[in-house]
Amino acid sequence: MPVKTWLGKVLPSSHSSVRNQRMECSTLPVTVECQISSPTCEYKMEEVLGAGSFGEVVQCRKLSSGETVALKVIKDSSKMEEAKDEERVLIELKARGSDRYNIVNWNDSFTFQGQFCLEFEKLDMNLHQLLKCRLPLSLMEIRPVLQQFLKSVGIVHCDLKPDNIMVVDHLQLPLKVKVIDFGLALHTSELSRGTTVQSMWYRCPEVLLGHECNEAIDVWSLGCIAVELLLGHSLFDGCDEYSMLSQINTMLGKLPASLLNAGIFTSCFFRKKAKKWRLKNRAEIITAYDGTQPLNKLSDLLEARFVRPINCTDEDRRAMQCDLEIFVDLVASMLLMSPQKRARPCQILEHKFISMSHFDGKFPNSA
Repeated sequence: MPVKTWLGKVLPSSHSSVRNQRMECSTLPVTVECQISSPTCEYKMEEVLGAGSFGEVVQCRKLSSGETVALKVIKDSSKMEEAKDEERVLIELKARGSDRYNIVNWNDSFTFQGQFCLEFEKLDMNLHQLLKCRLPLSLMEIRPVLQQFLKSVGIVHCDLKPDNIMVVDHLQLPLKVKVIDFGLALHTSELSRGTTVQSMWYRCPEVLLGHECNEAIDVWSLGCIAVELLLGHSLFDGCDEYSMLSQINTMLGKLPASLLNAGIFTSCFFRKKAKKWRLKNRAEIITAYDGTQPLNKLSDLLEARFVRPINCTDEDRRAMQCDLEIFVDLVASMLLMSPQKRARPCQILEHKFISMSHFDGKFPNSA
């Protein structure tokens, strides 16, 4: 039986029989097949899709139209203010035409039996789940996925990761994606030094070090995601901040002194001697470090073996190698240590990997 998902939340197999049963849900003041009411609509609850620290995600059918939607129900009263913040961001994004920016459609918010509910369009599966059920993506598939995120709306998502990027319909529209979960989203002016945002494996150096941040933090996360879609596993997989910085330092080179000097957490991970910073060794760090590194350096991607189409010609192979080199060049610009030097969305859109100008006239007989 396929796993039911929405908003990156997985329905455990033990819940697969809840349809057509009246099962009391301990974290919701509702039961499967009961009705949920908003001031403007009646919903029939069909299935619990998943759960998180915020509450539950429930698949519902709107009785007036028959439309299937997903309700994010906030069960924890301590999360209520965060939910209201997310609603404010969603209202602003909707006013700016969120669908043009590949952002999940938010339809409504209301309170039901004292619990706050957000109604969204129902999507299919997230990129993490997509990678589990198929081979890693090819460069030709990664290109349009990246392209869909490069329009600025003036808001920093702060938690881009494969779980928060949903495929609209993996069968009919396999490369159509939308961003979800704006619970941590902020305007650039609201990003304060030392605030912990971003999931660990997609956390950029300036956040790890407690440096000033801007929208470049999302570009870093997107660069990590791009490589993960190609490899089928995470680019960085540190178990804590120290192991993340160690992997970044090993793969991408030493962090710039300007970043280290201004980071309020730098001294937790680095020691300064004779005006030069060095990464502390394991014995000097309290937190555990497992030393796991999926790649030694980014250029190792050029030597990695990826799935290639059957019956490739020599020209096809040269074209794919050329595409891979340009892809690595793009990702390297997205993963520059200095946020000031890191590629901006407009520069990414103009890059050869996105425009495909590196193919012009070079491989006339390649598919």
